Amino acid sequence: MPEGIEENLKELLKKYQTLLADHERLKKENELLKAKLGIVEPAQPEKQSTYNPQEKIRLFMSLFQGRDDVYAKRWENREGRSGYSPVCLNEWKSGRCRKPAIKCSECHHRLYDALSEKVFEEHLRGTLLSGCTPCGKMKRAGFL
Repeated sequence: MPEGIEENLKELLKKYQTLLADHERLKKENELLKAKLGIVEPAQPEKQSTYNPQEKIRLFMSLFQGRDDVYAKRWENREGRSGYSPVCLNEWKSGRCRKPAIKCSECHHRLYDALSEKVFEEHLRGTLLSGCTPCGKMKRAGFL
């Protein structure tokens, strides 16, 4: 072996072992903190080699747990501006929606659509570009 390589390997091995020990210590500390805060981890799906479409959607949903009472849809105007807005079931409905005179956030008739397996499926298939709010009702983020 060239000069100094053996020492470098020993040093790297020592650093690696230190990192592994730190990782284990932090995992235990994390579990203790979660227990103190009452945070329950979502059940991990059983590992398998193939999933049917519904199982894939549920797996994807388990990685993005936030608010399920509302989701956003991407929009783009003629000038090229774009963004995300909450999906309202009353949007553009006559007698209910008064856009653009009244902003959605100020509308008394707003009725947000809930995030569902169907919305996730449309997003994954590319027929809907949606977004979700990472903080749930308990003000805790649930993204992987």
